[in-house]
Amino acid sequence: MKYKNTLTKKELIKRLKDIEFDDFEVKKAKTNIPKDIWKTVSAFSNTSGGYIVFGIEQINNKGDFKISGIDNPEKVQNDFLTTLRGEKFNISLSAQSHLEKFGNAIVLIFYITEMPRQAKPVYYYNINNTFIRSGGGDQKATKGEIERFLREASESSSDLMIFKDATIEDLRTDTIKRFANIIKSNPVLSGYSKLTDLELLQRKGFIKKNKGDFKITGGAILLFGTDTAIKNYFPYFKVDYFEVPGIKWGGIDEKRWDYRILSESNLIETFFMIFPRLRIRVPIPFALKKDGISRDDNSPALIAVREAFVNLLAHTDYFDRKGASIKVYDNRIDLTNGGSLLFNEKLLLNGDISEPRNPLLIQAFRLMVLAEDAGSGFFKIFTNWKKMEFINPIYESDRSNNRFKLILFTQKILKKKTRNKTRGKTRDKTRDKTRDKILTLILKNSKITMKELSEKIGLSEKGIEWQLRKLKKEKIIKRIGSKKAGHWEVNEE
Repeated sequence: MKYKNTLTKKELIKRLKDIEFDDFEVKKAKTNIPKDIWKTVSAFSNTSGGYIVFGIEQINNKGDFKISGIDNPEKVQNDFLTTLRGEKFNISLSAQSHLEKFGNAIVLIFYITEMPRQAKPVYYYNINNTFIRSGGGDQKATKGEIERFLREASESSSDLMIFKDATIEDLRTDTIKRFANIIKSNPVLSGYSKLTDLELLQRKGFIKKNKGDFKITGGAILLFGTDTAIKNYFPYFKVDYFEVPGIKWGGIDEKRWDYRILSESNLIETFFMIFPRLRIRVPIPFALKKDGISRDDNSPALIAVREAFVNLLAHTDYFDRKGASIKVYDNRIDLTNGGSLLFNEKLLLNGDISEPRNPLLIQAFRLMVLAEDAGSGFFKIFTNWKKMEFINPIYESDRSNNRFKLILFTQKILKKKTRNKTRGKTRDKTRDKTRDKILTLILKNSKITMKELSEKIGLSEKGIEWQLRKLKKEKIIKRIGSKKAGHWEVNEE
């Protein structure tokens, strides 16, 4: 959803019919500001922003509501805005506001903007009152989440941090030599050929020299560190690679993978350990180079997968317990890492937004010609996947859980001629397109509601209900749990 600072009366009524929105909260506020609203202000400021509505009360657990109105809207509005600008919060906040009338009842609507990472965490009174938004409610931030906010707010990223106790002996000479040889063999970078390996690392900022002593950055440990050094400074570091039989991750008693690599070595060694295996699982059509003799294996699909793998390694939050993982199924490649995007995910595909979590790591992979210029990596992933006519990738940046996931489907999109032959009628073709959209949205968000599907697809709720009923009848999807609190599961075959 593209946020705007106001809700119309029609939009407000539509939201009230499905009150479990991550970005929407209603409060009675008949005469005064409710005391628990400051949790929501903190949560919206720290997560993705949202609307606070005064003058409406939820009357039961079923999501029914009552428009009770506000007795003195001017006073409530002034008190709320004054508190946001005052000393209650650790930083001065603001909100866009307007009112709507429902008969004689007046409702106040405020929009709280997500704050930039440099201003987070946003809390009131003390840092223990830091909240995030999750599942339509305000959740108190854990110690780990607060530490993440503080890391991301610092001027230096984690890979630019200097580890005072680290020495040059914490770096692997063979990895440094491998890195230096790749760079020095590149004709475009011939200016570095006369530098020693350590001079090269110093020139590019991976290590620093002060009064004859080397200062080691977090980026140097992650890129060139010994296994022991990585464990000492990044205790949760791991990169897991799985080749999974079929199209679903198995249960406890099922066979989960045919092949696995668990790497706890530095990122350069990890790349050259995993990528050759990942490469053979990427669908590469036969093609010749310009000489007409040699096979060209550098297909758009391989370029996209390499870029996705490098992005995974370079953008992971290595202080997070989740680490990074690649799961290769028969029909897709799932890449998941700890560390959500530092900017709005809707800007990701523009190619002109870049706020890397670990700029030194990105620089290293760019120098080895394994990654694109900052800001264009995901654009290249999606455009190359489109060239191969694969189903469009989907991605999710989950801020509340500090997680990012990218799914690359390795199945071709059926062409229109094929669809016409097999389905025969335009009506059937339109329905199949709608089914595809529904399944894609469910894969991205298993808790998506019928109303959200209706809004995103542009089809009536009755039409969505008909499609869902048909998909369930064909055993393509199934509903787990209640209509209100349950979720969808897709039989991806």
